[in-house]
Amino acid sequence: MLRAFARRLLASLAVASGHRPRLTTTLSLVVFLASAVYLATHMAVETGTDEMIDPRLEFRQAKADLDAAFPQLAETFVAVVEGRVAEEAEAAAAMFVERLQALTDRADDAFAAPLLPFFKTHGLLYRSVDELDLTLAELAAAQPLLLSLADGPNLPELLALVEAAVDPVGGLPDDLAALVAALTQRFDAAARGAEVVPLSWRALTEPAAGEAAAPIVVAVRPELDPTRLQPARPALDAARTAAAEVEAAMPGVAVALTGRLALNAEELRSVSQGALTAGLASLVLVGLVLGLGLRSFRLVLVTLTTLLVGLAITGAFGLFAFGSFNIISISFAVLFIGLGIAFAIHFVLRYQEERGQGQAPDAALGRCGETVGVALAVCAPTTAISFLAFTPTAYVGLAQLGIIAAFGMAVSLVLSLTLLPALLVLANVPPRPLRPQRFRLGAKLRLGATGLALALAVVAATQAPQARFDADPLRLQDPRAPAVEAFRRLAATPGTNPHRISLLVEDAGEAALMAERLQALAVVDDVLWLERFVPSNQTAKLALIDDAFFFLTIPESQPLVPSAADELRRSLQAAATMADADLAAFAAAAAAAARADALALVELEAAIFRFWPQLLDDLALALEAAPVTVDDLPPALVQRFRAEDGRLRLEVTPALGIDGPAAMQRFVGPVQDVAPGATGSPVQIVRAGEVIRNAMLQATLLAFLGITLLLWAILRSWRELAFVLVPVLLAALLTVGAGVVLGLPFNFANVIVLPLLIGFGVDSAIHVVMRTRVLAGAQALGGTSTPRAVLLSALTTIASFGTLALSAHAGTASMGKLLTLSVLATLVATLLVLPEAMRRLRLR
Repeated sequence: MLRAFARRLLASLAVASGHRPRLTTTLSLVVFLASAVYLATHMAVETGTDEMIDPRLEFRQAKADLDAAFPQLAETFVAVVEGRVAEEAEAAAAMFVERLQALTDRADDAFAAPLLPFFKTHGLLYRSVDELDLTLAELAAAQPLLLSLADGPNLPELLALVEAAVDPVGGLPDDLAALVAALTQRFDAAARGAEVVPLSWRALTEPAAGEAAAPIVVAVRPELDPTRLQPARPALDAARTAAAEVEAAMPGVAVALTGRLALNAEELRSVSQGALTAGLASLVLVGLVLGLGLRSFRLVLVTLTTLLVGLAITGAFGLFAFGSFNIISISFAVLFIGLGIAFAIHFVLRYQEERGQGQAPDAALGRCGETVGVALAVCAPTTAISFLAFTPTAYVGLAQLGIIAAFGMAVSLVLSLTLLPALLVLANVPPRPLRPQRFRLGAKLRLGATGLALALAVVAATQAPQARFDADPLRLQDPRAPAVEAFRRLAATPGTNPHRISLLVEDAGEAALMAERLQALAVVDDVLWLERFVPSNQTAKLALIDDAFFFLTIPESQPLVPSAADELRRSLQAAATMADADLAAFAAAAAAAARADALALVELEAAIFRFWPQLLDDLALALEAAPVTVDDLPPALVQRFRAEDGRLRLEVTPALGIDGPAAMQRFVGPVQDVAPGATGSPVQIVRAGEVIRNAMLQATLLAFLGITLLLWAILRSWRELAFVLVPVLLAALLTVGAGVVLGLPFNFANVIVLPLLIGFGVDSAIHVVMRTRVLAGAQALGGTSTPRAVLLSALTTIASFGTLALSAHAGTASMGKLLTLSVLATLVATLLVLPEAMRRLRLR
């Protein structure tokens, strides 16, 4: 009785809409225009994966506590400044901060420890006693060089010094070997017309430091503009401008932006562009497939119009319900196109079939409403259940997509029974008998195809247990994005790995205890906190520095006065005559450089002495070191380790690279065993991965159970229920196995695939089973529009989902690939395995 009432209701709705096509269409278009305006004026997208996890979870609360205590560490980006030598990197970083201040007036929120004057003055105290003794000995050995160039730092004077230092018997002194080697490289570059790398005088006076420069990381906390779609956009634009000015002024320097805000901006760009491209490509491809399948321009126009109206309504609902989309829910458009179009296809093809059999429009709409309308009324809630299955989980980001998409399925159902019938009447497509396209294969071919599908399922079953979940959110982003590339370079460089763990403690006593316990872990390289910035053994070190202050004479830096090109050429020619065996390469390079043009010679000297004044200034400051206590530490540093409420922050760095979730787990596990309240990006990634893995399993189970109960309530037949569910399970097995073989792990973005597969896989099977129920068994199915509708729906869904695979955003692309695989698997299970099973078991 209830079924009969539902059939009459759906039939009446379709017929009523067809009776008043203009009124129905007008009302629908008014809703469409209102939705489109709301969508355009309220569009907002939130990036980042942290916010997509339930904030009530313990690890999320620990991170929120840290952000509240140290807001300057929360919403930031960093500039990674790289130079060819250490002095160049420092000069570039200082220039970047200066230019950023001029552009944004926020330089007080830019922090880089190497730029702090405090470390220029007290830097020697942070070396061990032995290291300091060696450094001071090296400075003593360089004393003649410093004094010789005090009055006139120029290349002729330097070459004369080298020549005078060569012993006719002993050859080149060891303490000048590094200088000669560095000069040889620069002479060679000048001779070749290449850019001459500035000379690192710091490396020459402190050989242990080396000439290679580590990148300098400038952390910037910008002022955010909450009125913009990208609140950090003005600050990031200013930073990019500052970086470009630095790179233009210092050609050997590279400045890259990364960190939380920069990565989020890059992700928003790639997701938004990917969603827009995928959405437009989906519409185009779906339109082409519809043209081939429906073979009527008017029917294609009717179908796409219904789709676009539903898309606008669904998008407006998403923004109204949640205020913004996230990096996953922004994909609702492609999902709606791929799944919503199936509703219209089944209705339109059935309408064509009924009209082709001589039915008048009203009668054809009534028949569609009470047959395919009933099937759609079953499909809509089953698909909605698969989307809503994430709602009870802690993965609130995907729950948002689920609610939006579930609402979209309801919209598709309503529009398929209201606007679509009205448009079909207005289009007035002439009746056309259904071509006798029987979707039949020979018995042997049917059995062979089914056997192959089952064999693939067996292979997939052996691979499925190897399915894995990749919890690293960085792998979801465009790997070619500058912020992503810079982040990976930081992670690969010792001392700059951004994957660090933070821990809040109440006082210095607890901090010292926790630091000692954490430092003992094999996975920990270092533990930083305020007391670590107070140098040890200061009495012994200050005594060494005081002694050096009396026997070392550091001349005042003098302005650099360029030598004349002719003088430079003569000095190089003289150097080329040095006959000592140790100086053969040096003499040859000098002879070659002497043949360079005048401008090249002037630039050579400038590059060699570019950082000479800085060396003298730094040495003079370093010899003024004084005792250091916590109270003497610079405020900019203290604020990063002591909160306003007095709590202290410990920063734990990993001993080894932690690229990948497994390596992060090896770092996070032992640290949290010692400090359960520890937080930071590694903890967030590992714990969020666990939440999402559990959410995927929970949602898949909920979707399967919910759909099974709903189908049983509707079908009331164990056999029909099995016919609907078995192809879905087969498709799921094939999808997971294919994902393992093709190297497509589950991640934050594509975990929706399995629950969704259950939803739309059931839809296809429902259409086949419910149509077969009213026919003379499975043998008669091939002569109807149903197989064609299932095939056409699958092809349009593939065309829609497949466009996601083209996205630059790796997470979105992985979702598109797995969804496409799942639709192909569903198609095989529904049009090959299911009909053969029904033939064998004689479903009537």
